[in-house]
Amino acid sequence: MKSATCIWICISGIIFLSVLGLVSYYSEITLISSLSRKYIPMAPLTATCFLFLSAAMILINKNVTVLKSIIVYSILTVILILSAILLTDFSVAGNWKIEDVFFPIHTVNNGIPVFRISPATSFLFILAAIDLLLYLGHKTHVFKWKLTSYLSGSLSLLILFISYIFLLGYLYGKPVLYSMENIIPMAVSTSMNFLLFSVAVMTIKREYFPVKFLSLSNTHSILLRFIFPLSIIPIILIQVSLFFSFKEVDKSSVIITTTISIIIALTVGILATFISRYLGNIIDRQKTLIDDSEKVINMGGEKYLNLFRSMAQGVVYQDSDGKIIEVNPAAEELLGLWFEQMQGRSSIDPRWKAVDMDGNDLPGEKHPAMLALKNGAKVRNFIMEIYNPKSAPQVWLIVNSIPVFRETDDKPWQVFSTFLGITGLIKLNDKKQRLKGSFGKQVIEKAKELNQQIGELAHFSQVTIERELRMEVLRKEIDFF
Repeated sequence: MKSATCIWICISGIIFLSVLGLVSYYSEITLISSLSRKYIPMAPLTATCFLFLSAAMILINKNVTVLKSIIVYSILTVILILSAILLTDFSVAGNWKIEDVFFPIHTVNNGIPVFRISPATSFLFILAAIDLLLYLGHKTHVFKWKLTSYLSGSLSLLILFISYIFLLGYLYGKPVLYSMENIIPMAVSTSMNFLLFSVAVMTIKREYFPVKFLSLSNTHSILLRFIFPLSIIPIILIQVSLFFSFKEVDKSSVIITTTISIIIALTVGILATFISRYLGNIIDRQKTLIDDSEKVINMGGEKYLNLFRSMAQGVVYQDSDGKIIEVNPAAEELLGLWFEQMQGRSSIDPRWKAVDMDGNDLPGEKHPAMLALKNGAKVRNFIMEIYNPKSAPQVWLIVNSIPVFRETDDKPWQVFSTFLGITGLIKLNDKKQRLKGSFGKQVIEKAKELNQQIGELAHFSQVTIERELRMEVLRKEIDFF
């Protein structure tokens, strides 16, 4: 049930029972409000105060304006002063007869004044007025004490427990205060109204003690919402079983039983609060650690995903059967296929048209990924040529394949391969080799030419030397003659 629905049901119940009380007074038909001829009806002044309290709760349920605050402060102040006067009148036996001014008609039922407010009712009206004044003052920042919310919530609980005691007395057929002389008891409808009031006002103050412990979204509140009802239900069942087990009970037994059940409920509530807070703190700490770990994992995962998508090397993941399950954009470019075209294709597929370094056909079983899956070992720097339908007929790749193992498996369940296109390097190397061969031939030819020229030069030198020698002989012969 939503909180707004709960509030309006309670306020509607208060208004309904209050109207019945006024109808009972003006028609003098007490049964309308008393529900039994043995009991007294709701006093008209009580009904009027409840109607004003209902109006005050309606005004402060939503956004509180300055005008609303003034109206509510005025209503609560009047109720507080009037209830204090009536309680003082009863305490000092002043016989001020203030109620006769507003509602002069009254009768007597079994020696009990009818249509007159009970001192217990006056006391609860004082508590209710103070409760709402504290809440409104804290909400409008008139009261800035930190304990205001706890004090206001405690008053709501006190009203709830007192009204519960009176209602339980009626339930057992032994209403409280009926046997005491000169004391007007609280009507059953009045008890019901105070019970509804306490529920409504605690729902309105759901961010205050004690409801805030149940309404928050933290682990402590979630556990408390689970533990607290399980703790209270047995107490209610015990109370119900006592009601049906004992036919004759006196008033003292009712009060004692009710008081004990309330004390047990409070004790169970406090224990449930501490247990849920302790467990909630442990769970919250673990949840914080898990959240922090997930953030780190997500950050790392995002970082590696960006690396996977942006790296220049191609990456291909294959399952244990060799079927492709994931590739990165670089792999799509190097292999000339989109992922959708490669998905499910294995290394054995002949469309790869793979070739080894020697120019021989490379069957799928000898591809590096399949070797890594078969042997469970890494395959490093494997050079192969495959068919690329987009960029070039054939591309050369240098491939590294690494098997992936699960902790409990001896055989790899996946393999990922990284590869880099080296077609340009292969072509450059081929060109270098061709240039190297051509240069060698040229060197040999030049060497031959040089050797020939050296031979010719040596022959010319020898001829020149011989000629010089002959010329020297001729000069000597000429000089002789």
